[in-house]
Amino acid sequence: MALNEARGDRKLCFIGHNIEQFDLPLMENELRRYESCCELLPMLDEVYLIDTLTLARAKEVWIDLDKPKPKSRTLGELHSLLVGETILNSHSAMGDVLGNIRVLAAMDPTYKFSQQYMKKYK
Repeated sequence: MALNEARGDRKLCFIGHNIEQFDLPLMENELRRYESCCELLPMLDEVYLIDTLTLARAKEVWIDLDKPKPKSRTLGELHSLLVGETILNSHSAMGDVLGNIRVLAAMDPTYKFSQQYMKKYK
């Protein structure tokens, strides 16, 4: 079964920290390099993204949280500020994914801003 058929009408949404400027362009370049993945490349036209770095730069997020906007918006710094601890296994794939989930949940507990800032990759 093709991936598009398996997905049905559901939207594909990637969530990450600096995903718009780094992760998705890198993934797109790799997919272009390996043309055997041609089924996946057109899907990028339908991908939505939520970039936690973009959310961290938004003044209204910090006003809503009643916290001052931090000077450093690295994933690790945001995790320490919002979650109150360092990311376990930082800079590993699983550590950063779990840390990013916690940052998003703490930064936008009702997902109000995530919906507002969600956008198409292309």
